[in-house]
Amino acid sequence: MDTKKIQILKDQHGDIYELVAGDVVVYAKAPSRPTFKRWLAISSDEKKRYDGLEILLRDCVVEPAGDKLDELLDKKPGLAATFGAKLLELA
Repeated sequence: MDTKKIQILKDQHGDIYELVAGDVVVYAKAPSRPTFKRWLAISSDEKKRYDGLEILLRDCVVEPAGDKLDELLDKKPGLAATFGAKLLELA
């Protein structure tokens, strides 16, 4: 992503972090306190742990967003866990 687009994202969302897993790159903001608390509440149920990570990812990723993020997760569903763990490090 070019620096101009990154600057636009920073202007809209504040600090932005580049997260990389293999050949996939996403740009995300750190989890807010309410986002972290929601993840914590959902992930306390072991059966919903993946759902919690996906919700965390959706709340924090700013690019790609919407349908593009859905397509990415459909192709590589494990990215929710990979990027979710990285987002938790930022919380």
